[in-house]
This record gives sequence, C-alpha cells and structure tokens, in this order.
Amino acid sequence: MADISARADTTEATAAAAESPHAVDRSGEPLLRASGVWKVFGPNPERVVGSPDADLSRSELREKTGNTVAVRDVGLEIWPGEVFVVMGLSGSGKSTLVRTLIRLIEPTAGEISILDCDVMAADAAKLRELRRHTVSMVFQHFGLLAHRTVINLNDVNNYVTERVQELTGGGQSVITKPLTDISLYDVPIVVRPRGRQKGT
Repeated sequence: MADISARADTTEATAAAAESPHAVDRSGEPLLRASGVWKVFGPNPERVVGSPDADLSRSELREKTGNTVAVRDVGLEIWPGEVFVVMGLSGSGKSTLVRTLIRLIEPTAGEISILDCDVMAADAAKLRELRRHTVSMVFQHFGLLAHRTVINLNDVNNYVTERVQELTGGGQSVITKPLTDISLYDVPIVVRPRGRQKGT
C-alpha cells in the first residue's frame, strides 16, 4: 500500500470552483484544518513518525519495523463553499486519510480541528456529537439494505427501481444526502480525456 503524503497528488478542485455559482469564503477560519497528520499501521507506530525510518521505502520499512505508513505528514485546510478533492491511486491511503479526519481511524499523530473543535482531544461523547451534527461521512460501500428497492431517495434520477446491490459504488453513495456543515465523500471518480467515450 502506498501512502498519502504532503507530496502526494492532493489538489483543490480550483477549475471546478471557478465555474461554480458559489464562491469559497476565506474571510474567516477554515471549516476544517489538519496539520502533521500521520497514520502508521504496525507495532509502536509513533516511533516511525518523523524518524529517519519514515523515509525508507515501503518494503524496507516493513522489513525493518513491521510498519506501513498510510498517511504521511498531511496538512490541509478546507474553507466554506470549497470542494476539496484528494486524488490518488487505489491503495494510496485516500480513504484512510478521510477517516482520520473524524477519527473513524485513529491518527498516529497530528492536529485536526473542525469548526474550532479540537478533534484529537475530543472524548467519545464529543466525537458522537461531531459526527451526528457537524460532519457526515458517505462511504462507497455502507449499510444499505440490499433486498430493498430504491424509490425516489433524494431525487436519485427521480425514481430508481434497481435493487441496491445492482447499483454501482458511486450510485449507492449518492442515495444518502448528508445534512451537516461538512460532507466527506469516499467515492470513486473516473476521469476520462475530453471527447473520449466509455470503453475506449
């Protein structure tokens, strides 16, 4: 597994924002701010953070320490009205990064704040409140009832008669429409060259 890092292909969707009818509001504080975020899997992961071992290749680090770095020293700010896209190859740590932002996966190190809430210092009750009312998470695959038919849920093509298991991962994801300040979507995005048709 590769890692999402400060050097990874992490980008704001600036072109899309420029064409959108709304503007990004940078007059105040960002909705979400993260700095120095790491997620290391394996024994004694905190020993890897910021150490010379962190610069080893994936195979060398695993052989020497038994650890795998999934998220490496990531910093980001997301502002009101902004669409922020994290792009990377499959297995590069994108989903892990998104989950660390609300501690669905515990970060190994770093600072994370959401609307002035110190996420890293939040107790279980505060995290539940944050996830219920402030930040929503839509997974590519989540607990939909596979035997039910999707009918007019959040205006997905007005009337969708396919059964849930027949929908693609992206199709399943848009069934749920979050009603919170910040929405985190863990969904696949396929980018094709302009003018190129599907399957070519």
